Amino acid sequence: MKRQHLVLCDFDGTITQPDVTDTLLAQFSSKNWQAVGQKYDLGKITHRHMNSGFVDSLRVSEGQLQKFLDSRTWLRPGFEDFINKYQASDYKIVIVSSGWDIYIEEILKKFDFQVITSKTEFSKVNWQDSGRVILCNSAKFQGQGKWKMGNGWLSWGCQISSPCKGKILDELRPNFDQVIAIGNSGTDICMMEKSSQTFATGSLKKICQEQSINCVGFESFAEINLALGTSV
Repeated sequence: MKRQHLVLCDFDGTITQPDVTDTLLAQFSSKNWQAVGQKYDLGKITHRHMNSGFVDSLRVSEGQLQKFLDSRTWLRPGFEDFINKYQASDYKIVIVSSGWDIYIEEILKKFDFQVITSKTEFSKVNWQDSGRVILCNSAKFQGQGKWKMGNGWLSWGCQISSPCKGKILDELRPNFDQVIAIGNSGTDICMMEKSSQTFATGSLKKICQEQSINCVGFESFAEINLALGTSV
């Protein structure tokens, strides 16, 4: 018997405050990473090209990265209650991110997620029986503070996100009756367009309004709990 609901939730700027990628780049990028981001904003490069350029620009040791991640509280208020409440129900929670495993896995380590960084790993998952899952990019340490992004989602990207969250939704939809999407920025729009119910914070609220996508705004996950109400 399949679960009734799939919850697809973005990570950076949605589960976390602030955006971890931006904070990490501001601290450890060796190049003008904002200029790379501007090329993406103007549609001159794909999200994957931007993302790969970001990772290539990092100059941070594994020890420095660990210390940086331990130095602050990242999670948006209410997230822990949210994840515990809905994981115990017929809701399947999948975190889908164009960010990198090197910080996502560390920040969420207490929640015992399975981290999947390629479409090959994705295809082997029994989605009805699996536990908590993160879908994201891999970044591998190369020595001397340098990092390299993996190619696990190479053919599953789109102009605005890598992996494409709409593609992920399409692949998972046959296993579930309804899809709930939670996000904060334009990289989440592909899954918002295709979901039964949507929750948006940050710039995504305005984007949804402009594209006539019905969404519920939120600042904490407690508001999402309240909106979903007694349907658990």
